[in-house]
Amino acid sequence: TGKRAPPAAPAFQKEVTTGPLPDMISPNPDCTKLAVANEGEGVYDDVAGLIDPAGSMSIVTDLSADTPTVTTVSFSGLGTDTELINMGVHLPLSLDAMEYWDDHSVLNTSLDFTTARATYSPAMNLEPEYLAWSAAG
Repeated sequence: TGKRAPPAAPAFQKEVTTGPLPDMISPNPDCTKLAVANEGEGVYDDVAGLIDPAGSMSIVTDLSADTPTVTTVSFSGLGTDTELINMGVHLPLSLDAMEYWDDHSVLNTSLDFTTARATYSPAMNLEPEYLAWSAAG
């Protein structure tokens, strides 16, 4: 049986910029790196329409440096909508769904997906909430 020392109260160390809407932060097993889930969840703006950045994850290293190193992993190369769906990935608002809303919905006069459709990538639907490290870190 091991006893865990009581954790110290959290204290601000430094600010690091990662990807859009960082959600979960997890240290690796030896606390030398941080993994950050950048959810990139979309928001609807009455002027600009749907703004939906791509989800990603970032690894932060050199934590003791004045400016830690941030490496962001993009999900943009993981496949097309069709390829992802065929792999069993749920896409909550695929390009086809946006086209349907714009072209056929009774709400198309109040919802505008034009900008989101023009800049669409499947990575916009890949919004990591959680992440974990392997035992190897």
